[in-house]
Amino acid sequence: MTPVRYRLLLIDDRAENLFILEEIIALHFPECKVFTTTSAKEGLQLAAREMPDGILVDYQMPEMDGVELCRMLKADPKLNRIPVIMITAHQTTSLIRIKGLEAGAVDFISRPIDGEELSIKLKGVLKSRKLETELIKEKRELESSFALQTKRLERTEELYKQLFEGAGDAIVFHDAQGLILDANQKAREIFNCPDEHLYGLLLFDIMPKESVAGMRACLQQLDSKDSVIFECVYSVEEDEALVASVRSNNLNVSGARFVLSTFRDITLQKKGQQELVVAKQKAEEANRSKSEFLANMSHEIRTPLNGIMGMLQLMQTTRLNEEQLEYSQVALSSSKRLTRLLSDILDFSKIEAGKMHIEKEPFALCEIMESVKDLFKESVGSKNVAFSIILDKRLPAQLMGDSARLLQVLFNLVGNAIKFTDQGRIAVEVMPLPRRASGVFPVLFVVSDTGIGIADDKLGAVFDSFVQAEESYARNFQGAGLGLPIVTRLITLMQGNGCIDSEAGVGTLFYFSIPFELPEYEKANCQFPEADGV
Repeated sequence: MTPVRYRLLLIDDRAENLFILEEIIALHFPECKVFTTTSAKEGLQLAAREMPDGILVDYQMPEMDGVELCRMLKADPKLNRIPVIMITAHQTTSLIRIKGLEAGAVDFISRPIDGEELSIKLKGVLKSRKLETELIKEKRELESSFALQTKRLERTEELYKQLFEGAGDAIVFHDAQGLILDANQKAREIFNCPDEHLYGLLLFDIMPKESVAGMRACLQQLDSKDSVIFECVYSVEEDEALVASVRSNNLNVSGARFVLSTFRDITLQKKGQQELVVAKQKAEEANRSKSEFLANMSHEIRTPLNGIMGMLQLMQTTRLNEEQLEYSQVALSSSKRLTRLLSDILDFSKIEAGKMHIEKEPFALCEIMESVKDLFKESVGSKNVAFSIILDKRLPAQLMGDSARLLQVLFNLVGNAIKFTDQGRIAVEVMPLPRRASGVFPVLFVVSDTGIGIADDKLGAVFDSFVQAEESYARNFQGAGLGLPIVTRLITLMQGNGCIDSEAGVGTLFYFSIPFELPEYEKANCQFPEADGV
């Protein structure tokens, strides 16, 4: 049986991932005893109780991600020395890794996990942790027994050298003026200086000229701070600037001030960040081009379609037999449906392209609701559905806002309610909300129905473009899935908020509020409901 040398805590919200990790560690690193938990909060408690030599934690978890857990560990004096390796997805960006490093993670491992890679990283991290633990233990022993001090000091120095020389980052020990007193192997490598040429030089002498001024300025901050973190170019190879994240800490040794500067190469991360910015710009440009194309095509298709509808309407004024009249009515109905679809696409593309403008003109709310009632009178009459509109008496006669966009929102919501309701009732209720800001009159609209409703797991999807709650809906009910996405975007453009409450087989309620303004002649006579806490 392999003796236990290291204790490792595994944290992942998925039990199957923990099982795979345990199997890999048992195979490649049998001298490691493993503790597991699926909860980040329990992981903190387990770390405090078991004091593991290292922690392997999933970056993305529901209650607390790996970065937050790492920060909490580093904020705890008892736990902040435990090294943390984060498990990330294969497509992890450099920004995620930077966040992890800033939180205190020492390394990363990506899924799918390679056993050999994990074993090598764990051995390095746990060995360093073990050495560090031994140093702390030996220090305590030296304080309690002067007789063992000399012997322990030799070993401590040896262990320090192993840690110092074996560190993956470049470490430079210098005074407040930048005079180099010591440097590890990694520092000698990145600055391309052999031992005999490095000691006694100023740190600024071995750095590119363009970085000297910035380095001096950052180190001067140590006069008033214990540590500083900054970025600088530490070398130039084949016209390529190599960038490091530098952390400099003040050290007080026997009353004298020294500085320990750690250089971590982030050249690849910086390149990744630049590539992400370029990719984001290209994606935004492509999205704008798409929206402009949709808008142009909608206009181009609408022109001949209007001509077709006009000819069909003229045809219906001529003598037609029953069969010809039926064909022309079907063609005209299909043309109207296509016109509505084109209008939705045009509006959606305008919103996406940022070309939809909200007007601010006086309008009568009662006229808006009358238009809604008139528009859907025929549709409701053809179904066994009761349709009602209720206006609160406290509403003013006139409001200031974009009546056309408000009407469009109501048309979409009421149209949806009629489409998916075959019996029962459909209601539109309008009422004032408590005023929270001067000059603003918030109004709440509630559109309710007793239709087919929406299942809980589909509520989020209905707000996505070109999506309906179920594929079967698309077959049974006409539509392209643009109604609610347009509604939510228009409400947002009018500085409003909306939400939906629905139950499959019972019905749907859609609430939205719009902060309108009042014309001058309405302000004196308007009564607002009382607001809690106002």
